[in-house]
Amino acid sequence: AQARPFADVMAHGSLEQKQAVIALIAGKFQPGFAPPLLAAMNDAEPTVRVMAATAAATIENQFLESSMALEQKRTANVADVAATIELARHYDNYANTGLLDDGRTKSARCRALNLYREADRQGPGYPEVLNAIIRLLVRLGRESEAIEPFGALVANGTAAPESFVWYVECLFRLGRFETLRRTCARFDATTFDKSRLSARCQQALGLWAASAQSR
Repeated sequence: AQARPFADVMAHGSLEQKQAVIALIAGKFQPGFAPPLLAAMNDAEPTVRVMAATAAATIENQFLESSMALEQKRTANVADVAATIELARHYDNYANTGLLDDGRTKSARCRALNLYREADRQGPGYPEVLNAIIRLLVRLGRESEAIEPFGALVANGTAAPESFVWYVECLFRLGRFETLRRTCARFDATTFDKSRLSARCQQALGLWAASAQSR
């Protein structure tokens, strides 16, 4: 929602307004700002395109510099679970900037996945780590790898709501609709903290749960 005014400026704003927005995006970048920045890189005005390209290069350079610093920090103490998670989160965020091509996005996600898995081996049970692993497996198109371990978490009631949603996504992509219905019905009947999920997710889960009851 915060990026919507930026997109409007890129579509209808003056040169000065577009330059101001690009400067704001470069200074306080977050993934939601990628679409208006990419739009600026294709603007009809050459000045806007150059400024946007410079901003994108600056943002990427900042990520790369942070990568090197975090890699060094982890290398200094490979047994530090927190350092491994921090580096994994960094690559995860890097993949989600929306500024990388498909190849580099996949590479960053694979690196993040490997680091999260290493963190899980070092200190198993971190909810953030488990959720990140299933999310990355789904985004990498490796749903079958996520089904068994995360299905076990759902079965014993220890899956976080966020992990549950990604597990449901795995079932949907694999076409396991009957299991999907039963799983959503069970989720709907539990005391999961559903407030941690978006309204759209809650609605989708509710519809699948209702379809199980009607069968």
